[in-house]
Amino acid sequence: MKAKTNFKKGSRRAWSPYSLPIKSLILSALILTGIQATLQAQVDQFMKPSWWFGVAAGANFNFYRGSTQELNSDLTVPAAFHDGNGIGLYLAPLLEFHRPDSRWGIMLQAGYDSRKGSFKEVVTPLVTARLSTDLSYITVEPSLRLAPFKSNFYLYGGPRFAFNLGKSFTYKLGDQSRLS
Repeated sequence: MKAKTNFKKGSRRAWSPYSLPIKSLILSALILTGIQATLQAQVDQFMKPSWWFGVAAGANFNFYRGSTQELNSDLTVPAAFHDGNGIGLYLAPLLEFHRPDSRWGIMLQAGYDSRKGSFKEVVTPLVTARLSTDLSYITVEPSLRLAPFKSNFYLYGGPRFAFNLGKSFTYKLGDQSRLS
């Protein structure tokens, strides 16, 4: 029996993503996405909205300076607390009215404002003492809005009305604690 060998002549190329047609297709797609000409069918015939809704969120970094020794009318501690700090939460929905042909508008935020903090540990005559605070408010912030250049840049300002939601502190003397 004779072994049959089959030798075909010609080059054998494996498919590669780096071939010239693939490179040309990718480059053409990038060029077409880079063209930013408006089409004839897309004429600006709509009016920008006058009412906008959003959310304002942030962190309150609180720094308490001075001395605190009288915690309430019933409790005066033996050693004064100094230099407190803490981080609280600010979260509010936002309502905004601005006419597109005007520079003026109004804004309204009403939300939750937290002012937590803790003071440095103090050594009393016998044991150590700790103090932390937890203040929270409901805030209402009406503001006037001014866009001086009739663009997306604007300035706003107004009063802030805060209504006390909760005020408490924790005073720990050694292993004991007292809440008020």
